[in-house]
Amino acid sequence: MPRFEEKYGGDTDTLAMSVAQKEYETLRHALFFREESCKQLYKDHVDAITGRKNSINGLLYKNDPTILAWNLINEPRCETWMPANSWCPDALSSWFKEMGDYVRSKDPNHLVSSGSEGFFGEGDARQGKNPRAWASQTGQNFVDDNRHMDFAVAHAWPDNWQIPNDQQGSFLRDWLASHLEAAESINMPLLFEEFGKKIDNPDDAAAIRQLRDPVFAASYDAVQKAVEENKPLLGSLYWKWAVPGMPKGPYGVDVDDSTMGVIKTHATIMQRLVNAIPPRPGCVLPAAPNKTLGVWFASAAPDAATKRGCVNAPEVSLAYYNLYGPGGTPTATAEELELSEVSMAYAKALHSGKVQVYPTRLACCRAGGLGAYPQGCNV
Repeated sequence: MPRFEEKYGGDTDTLAMSVAQKEYETLRHALFFREESCKQLYKDHVDAITGRKNSINGLLYKNDPTILAWNLINEPRCETWMPANSWCPDALSSWFKEMGDYVRSKDPNHLVSSGSEGFFGEGDARQGKNPRAWASQTGQNFVDDNRHMDFAVAHAWPDNWQIPNDQQGSFLRDWLASHLEAAESINMPLLFEEFGKKIDNPDDAAAIRQLRDPVFAASYDAVQKAVEENKPLLGSLYWKWAVPGMPKGPYGVDVDDSTMGVIKTHATIMQRLVNAIPPRPGCVLPAAPNKTLGVWFASAAPDAATKRGCVNAPEVSLAYYNLYGPGGTPTATAEELELSEVSMAYAKALHSGKVQVYPTRLACCRAGGLGAYPQGCNV
């Protein structure tokens, strides 16, 4: 039997509640973000998770490099449709800041994000971009909630939000664009953290091809366009991979589904786009042995055909951003920028797509078509 949230898109069966029950539960849930005892329970939870030992590599989670970031909470609700909860938006934003700071105090090694869908709050100029009027009454406010995070996130569930099938592609494009605009307003990068397309019969190949594939394609087109335009987008994550041995569910994508072909094509394009832009100068200069990031290229030495190696050229980052970054001057010369002709040539080759750049030597030398050489480096 499917879980309630798989069938209806929520974690509480409000359909079976009376009005009085629903009001009681709404008030009770909201207290989670204000009551000190609830906050302490959450902090105890943070202590347990960040201090847990990974059973595979033996590292505590707070020291584990296989973890990218923490979501503070998944899709929170502090609903304001009840006047008694009018305090919710301010309380939720304050909760994000307080708990974000607490997580960082216990784990300074990982990024922190909100985990919310990214609804625009009441009074926000972008409120009209919400899927329905109820979204502005969830207590969320994308700008205020993400202001103190390390990166902003947005989710998109057009089926749960009752967006008609023929409008879902355009909705997703607009949804992403509005969040990129809002993220830029607070100088914050954005991760399009969750999106998917529900198929009632998950093994119906025709429905997958006709309904899911166009939604994924529209989402990926918007993501790729944003990256090409140098918008502050980190990437996207779809829901969900159909793990063998587990129920596929209405959102699951199997390796044999046509949607996987759409995903693979997008991944190839994103790899090319990401490897066309060097890290920013502040991340790689001044060049030093302890620098984690660099500006790595396939070696252009005369014997590069037999000796497959990579070289670090951090000055190319300065050339690239002076030519093509925000406020850059594409016609600037090496003499004007006081940079070498070689760095300028590499920057121009990057911009034209003739070469690829990698942030580390490991990435540059990775085999299997992911780095500079299909066979990897040999020097």
